[in-house]
Amino acid sequence: LLIPRFVVELRAKALARRSEQSRAAGRPSDAERDCAAALAFDPGCADARLCRSFLLGPEAALAELDAAAERSPFHRGVLVRRAALALERKDPRKARGDAGRV
Repeated sequence: LLIPRFVVELRAKALARRSEQSRAAGRPSDAERDCAAALAFDPGCADARLCRSFLLGPEAALAELDAAAERSPFHRGVLVRRAALALERKDPRKARGDAGRV
């Protein structure tokens, strides 16, 4: 059975949204589980990668955000989060680059 691409993307977005709600409610294990499920449906789901970036350390978070930016180069949340992490790492050039694309 072949599932249309838009259905796969919608399912991934719904899981990413639930993941963000779990993260905001202080349930990181639920958030991680939903992020993993969303990325299993759609490895390019920027919303899931953005949510996962908040659950990881700075280096791993940047890797998640870089992967998200490859597939969704103008995703506002990804760019803002990546710019904030770049500032924390004392990399103003990268922060300016991402902030300029928002």
